[in-house]
Amino acid sequence: MLSLKRALAIGILVFTLFLRPDEPLWAQCSVCRTSVENSEDPSGGNIARGINNGILYLMVIPYLFVAVTAVVVLRMRKRRQQKEASS
Repeated sequence: MLSLKRALAIGILVFTLFLRPDEPLWAQCSVCRTSVENSEDPSGGNIARGINNGILYLMVIPYLFVAVTAVVVLRMRKRRQQKEASS
C-alpha cells in the first residue's frame, strides 16, 4: 500500500501535468468563437449551445479530479488513524 506522502506526491504530479500550459490548447478558444460567430444555423443556436455544453464539460473535469483525489487521501488518512488507534 502506498504511503500517504507518496500518494500525495503522485497526486500533485498528475495534477500539475494537467495544469501544464500548452500554447495550441489556448489557441482553440478563438477558433471556437470564430466558428460560432460565422455559423449559419437555421435551427436557432444549436451550435452555440453545443459549444457551451462542451465548455462546461471541460470545466467540470478538473474539479471532479480534485474532489476524487481529496476523498481518496482523506480515506487513507482515516484508515491509518484507525490502525494506529487500535494498535
